[in-house]
Amino acid sequence: MLSRQRMRLGFFVQGEQHLPLAQSLIASAKKAMPDVEVFQLTDGKCPAVTEAIRIPGEMPMGVRRVKHYANLQGDWLFLDTDILIRKDVRDVFDKPFDVAVASRTGTIWENCDYAAVMPYNFGVVFSRNPKFWQAHLAMLQTLPKKLQEWEGEQLVLCALAKRPRSPYKVEVLPSSYNWTPAKKQDDISHAHILHLKGPRKAWLPDLAL
Repeated sequence: MLSRQRMRLGFFVQGEQHLPLAQSLIASAKKAMPDVEVFQLTDGKCPAVTEAIRIPGEMPMGVRRVKHYANLQGDWLFLDTDILIRKDVRDVFDKPFDVAVASRTGTIWENCDYAAVMPYNFGVVFSRNPKFWQAHLAMLQTLPKKLQEWEGEQLVLCALAKRPRSPYKVEVLPSSYNWTPAKKQDDISHAHILHLKGPRKAWLPDLAL
């Protein structure tokens, strides 16, 4: 129970256009877990909608994001902004792991080539070991700048998660912890965390509890 009380939530955002999404995320988190602490992980410029932790300066967006993760000790749930929390997820930290990610099994991406390369999505990650992210950051910074800006962080996460004899324990959770509905009318009652990627962002007000 102690781990559940300690878990903090951090969402990464750059750019004011994403702040309305972040506010909906915060509201959903507070409804599901009223006492959870929520932090905005950001750059030196983005306005704050909750307590902000900032890494200023010029750098690729993905690098900034992973630097945040590498700096933060303790039990954290790291998220994109296009997210709605539907259930208390703090019991995930009852499991022993360095990081926990969600499977794509049962999702609209399960059998596509994209999922074969990247079986886990970077938008929902449970973390308790910043050393994993330090190793991740070192790998990310060897990639082309375009990938350091976007998508490289997911590629590296999946590579580390699948690495044989890794020093890090990666827990793979059911896809309900990072669930993207195909249609607005889909049954989402099983979902712990909704991830409204792409044009699904427009559904967010209607799907919020």
